[in-house]
Amino acid sequence: MARKRKQDDPLTALMETATKAKLVDLLVLVASSRPAVRRECIDYLTRHAALSHNQKKQSEGEKLLAMWSELAPDLTSPLGTGHRGVFKETTGTSNPGEMLRQCLLEVAGIA
Repeated sequence: MARKRKQDDPLTALMETATKAKLVDLLVLVASSRPAVRRECIDYLTRHAALSHNQKKQSEGEKLLAMWSELAPDLTSPLGTGHRGVFKETTGTSNPGEMLRQCLLEVAGIA
């Protein structure tokens, strides 16, 4: 979603005066605690930066991890009395790591 830059926007003015290092620090700080922001940053930079083949593969993995971080709280949150999470009934666990392991084993045809 592209947004028009406003010349009178105080944030834009501050960002234009900041050094590259400070902008990197800011993005890392904000994205490290907010998976949705992290994924959005990765998507944007993947589309707009020249990346090597390995960097592209790594960014795809990062997007998947960011999506998992966004979804995990919803998958394990209580739905009501007697429920421990959305997939508790189907996987037998409410542990996100164990759920992921079981799903991967199932997809691989091992489970």
